[in-house]
Parts: sequence; structure tokens; C-alpha cells
Amino acid sequence: MDNTNQELNKFKHQQRLKPIREKRTPLFKFRNILNIIFMILAVVGVCFYLFSEHKTFSIILMLSSVVIKFIEALLRLFHK
Repeated sequence: MDNTNQELNKFKHQQRLKPIREKRTPLFKFRNILNIIFMILAVVGVCFYLFSEHKTFSIILMLSSVVIKFIEALLRLFHK
């Protein structure tokens, strides 16, 4: 019985001792602002694409939102 109990404890999930908390640095706030701009531009671009005749303008909006998201991802990856 002890062997099976030891084997079960061996595969038991280990919990973190300290919770993960990201520091609220100015870069973190800037990334949040970039994310908000990305979401707004993407939603507005899709709405223009679906409900307007200005397809070129809506594609430009959606592509600019992707560029902003790309910049945010680069900041996240290469910071530190």
C-alpha cells in the first residue's frame, strides 16, 4: 500500500509557492494601451468592412491594427 501511495505522490501536481505577478512598469502600461488600440482598430475595421462600401479603408484599418499588435508582441518578447 505504501508503494502505491508513494507512486501517486510522485505524480501529484506541484503548486507554486509564490503567485506570479507582473510588475506594473511603464512598459506594461504602454503595452496595455497598445492592446486597447489594437482591439478598437480591429473592431472598427471589421465593422467598416461588413457594413460599409469603403473596403480599402477597412483593410487599411485592420492591417494597421495587426502592425500595432506586432509591435506589442515584440516589446513583450525582447524586453529584459
